Amino acid sequence: MKQRQAIDFYFWLINDFVHCVVRSADNFGLEARFPLLGSEVIDIARSVPDEYKLKDGMTKWIFRMAAKKVIPNDAHSRKKLGFPVPLKEWIKRDDFYAQIKSKFDSDNAKKFFDTSAIIKMLDDHKSGNADNYKKVWTIYTFLVWYELNFG
Repeated sequence: MKQRQAIDFYFWLINDFVHCVVRSADNFGLEARFPLLGSEVIDIARSVPDEYKLKDGMTKWIFRMAAKKVIPNDAHSRKKLGFPVPLKEWIKRDDFYAQIKSKFDSDNAKKFFDTSAIIKMLDDHKSGNADNYKKVWTIYTFLVWYELNFG
């Protein structure tokens, strides 16, 4: 367990996630803080026996039990969410739907896609007949990227 934690900490968390968050925050004039990555917290976390870190399939068990004492709801037992973006709902909004549909009907889209098929995918998502938001978003972001980089 300690090896995996070290790999996560040094290679993923520090060199990837924290770096990306700090750069993104800087781009918008914000300051990002990571209170749980302070040296005192890390030292305490390293000294906690493994059986208190993962118990009954629950990660960060000891941390969650401590939080349970001071948080008045069930937040201590919830799964991590990250920073969810409600794309599924946004794509259904008339303004965003129209923006996506115009990209799906563009000359650039015709170079790469069967436009009637991707517009149907978009329409099915908007009407609630299918949950296509990931596919729609992937195609849309590709088309925006292509337009920005190749005209």
